[in-house]
Amino acid sequence: MIGLDWHGGGTIPQERAGAITFKGNPRTLTGPEVSVGKKAPEFTEVPTDLSKA
Repeated sequence: MIGLDWHGGGTIPQERAGAITFKGNPRTLTGPEVSVGKKAPEFTEVPTDLSKA
């Protein structure tokens, strides 16, 4: 994962503010931008109602 080292250990994931909109509101995505031909990073799938399944 791309991120910055911080005093708590591990990394702080890369954030991309305003990368998408959801219901007309800008949202921040966490992680590197995915582009054609690159392997997709690990991700968590959620139901369409955005609940935690």
